[in-house]
Amino acid sequence: MNTTPWRRTALFLPLAASLFLGLQACSDDDSSNDTFNEPTDQATWDDGQGGWYSRVDASDAETWARFDLADRAFNGSAWTIKFRRSEIALNGGDSGDGSVSAINLADHGLIPAGGFDALAAVDASLTESDWMTDLNSNPLAGWYNYNPMTHEITPSDSVYVLRCADGNHYAKFQVNVIDNPGMSNPGTLTLNYVHQATAGNLDLSATPQSFQVDCSSGAAYISFASAGQVTVADPLTSMDWDLFVDGYDIHFNAGEYGPGTAGGYSAQLADLNHADVSQAAPTPNLYMAESVQSVFSSWYDYDGATHQLSPADCLYLVRDGSSTWKLEILSYYNPATDASGWFKIRYALLP
Repeated sequence: MNTTPWRRTALFLPLAASLFLGLQACSDDDSSNDTFNEPTDQATWDDGQGGWYSRVDASDAETWARFDLADRAFNGSAWTIKFRRSEIALNGGDSGDGSVSAINLADHGLIPAGGFDALAAVDASLTESDWMTDLNSNPLAGWYNYNPMTHEITPSDSVYVLRCADGNHYAKFQVNVIDNPGMSNPGTLTLNYVHQATAGNLDLSATPQSFQVDCSSGAAYISFASAGQVTVADPLTSMDWDLFVDGYDIHFNAGEYGPGTAGGYSAQLADLNHADVSQAAPTPNLYMAESVQSVFSSWYDYDGATHQLSPADCLYLVRDGSSTWKLEILSYYNPATDASGWFKIRYALLP
């Protein structure tokens, strides 16, 4: 989904979910499976109280597992909510073309004493503004300014520190010039940058260089090691690029966009300009790629001793059109294999 100046991507502090995609369980918190012989593969079954349980296989780090609450169907064209490892996203906002929104009742102090079973209706104190859709969190989102009065697009003051696609080299850059921007693309960009050619070296104090990127004909790929724009045959398999500009979005070679481990952060968070950034931060956690920020982003607690995720004390409302469900997450691990990425959810339609 491309972003134009008239629909800016929101910038949020990234959450820690992407750090734990590879975690495996020591045991399953949902001990009732053996007692009641629940399915351990992807399946749905009646909870006996007017609602349903579903076990969703979200163990693939590359593919979203889609689920439709109304039809209780997996991976169809119609879907309400989707899962990928520890990530959860809704079919709405920046995550899908639908109109699904949700509320975490824990954020409003509205979880009833009896939890899921006691929740019988949407609390009257909730307003339309409490219903949230998903937003895409991108550390590079603030690279330009847009003036809605004059429709002028100008570079922001943001300086970005980048871990390159190979995960071993670092760079800093700033967009200095935007020439001939249009509705769908920013025209030609001039980037001021420093690239550290020595693997593992955080020093970025060298004299800055610059290059131009022509974004007028579609996606433009950037390699800081090659000092400019590069041609990429297959970006999903290529390590020869670090960033690509697609419309007014800039993406990392990471995650769904490429095989690399690129990531970055804005030095403006510490009020630093280009000359002030003399080295890259040594903290790996600062180098974040894009992630979906959803009401469900806080669904888990992380145990640093066991490296295990467990459901937080949350209860959700999920709304799609005129239908509203209550939903809770019960476990993240397959009870038969202890594999992570196997959500057990419980949900029911509210009147």
